[in-house]
Amino acid sequence: MAHGSDTLSQSEIDALLAAVATAPPSAAGAELSTGVRVQNMDFRRPSKFNKDQLRTLEMLHDTFARLGSTYLSGAMRSVADISVLGAEQVTYGEFISSLPVPALTAILELEPLGTNAILAIDLPLVFSLIDRLLGGTGQGAPRLRELTDIELSLSRTIINRLLAELSTSWSELVGVDFRLRHTEMNPQFAQIAPPTELSVLLSFQLRVADSTGVMTLCLPWRSIETVAPSLTANSYFSGVRAGVAGLDLTEPLANVLIGVRAEVGAVDLSISEVLSLREGDVVRLGVPVEDGITLFAGETAAYRVVPGAHRRQLAVQVHDRITRPLPPADADGVTP
Repeated sequence: MAHGSDTLSQSEIDALLAAVATAPPSAAGAELSTGVRVQNMDFRRPSKFNKDQLRTLEMLHDTFARLGSTYLSGAMRSVADISVLGAEQVTYGEFISSLPVPALTAILELEPLGTNAILAIDLPLVFSLIDRLLGGTGQGAPRLRELTDIELSLSRTIINRLLAELSTSWSELVGVDFRLRHTEMNPQFAQIAPPTELSVLLSFQLRVADSTGVMTLCLPWRSIETVAPSLTANSYFSGVRAGVAGLDLTEPLANVLIGVRAEVGAVDLSISEVLSLREGDVVRLGVPVEDGITLFAGETAAYRVVPGAHRRQLAVQVHDRITRPLPPADADGVTP
């Protein structure tokens, strides 16, 4: 390059290009060429839900899918199936913009958290469910339109029953009840969180006979933030085991009526012997006198009692409880 000149000659430009072409790779380029994995990070959208929490939510809603399938099969008088398509993290704005207009959008309240969630069901599927609920074949409406007041009432009935099953599923992990607040036909009016709020989107496929549709449940971070630490696989499985072990049927069975009888003893007699019985005859029952009378609850011997009278009526007084030994276990240690 000539001194005092601001331009390069063609030969100088060619020399520079040749030097760049033959130069060794830079340090940064060498590091990338060694196979170092590069991960893109979007600091504008930090992750709120880890993979373990998303898997736990999928397992939790597998239970809901089974319970909901049973309800729909009975209500629609046809084979119905609900399956979990998956759980993913999206912004609330992305979820709302993905819904068509009109769409049946249910605003839910999570008790006792006092927070909200969104449940959306494909409108063609809603029309099919309503038609079957009214005794039809599930053809649905010929064109998409907003639901009438009667159709909205019927759809709320279906949603409330599904929410009852959803609450039962969540009770295995955290005590959360899902309640229906109101419904909207335009998802844009269902603003329960800022558009940038990170949310979990759970997708379900509903199949009733020949009708198929998608139902989505959107849980903004703020709606389950307080219970998020419990959304782990360890908590889920320990909660299921505790729920099974802690099952107490005492209260629900407390008011069930059961027949109770006092039996002195029993003996088999032929018909001729029964017909030949006369006043004063003695029938040996084969029970020692000291054993007293047995009080049966249903077909189970429960107490030993003493006969007597109370207010001029026959009665028995409980003496002690009859304890039955457990049946012997088999070779594997299992009690039949």
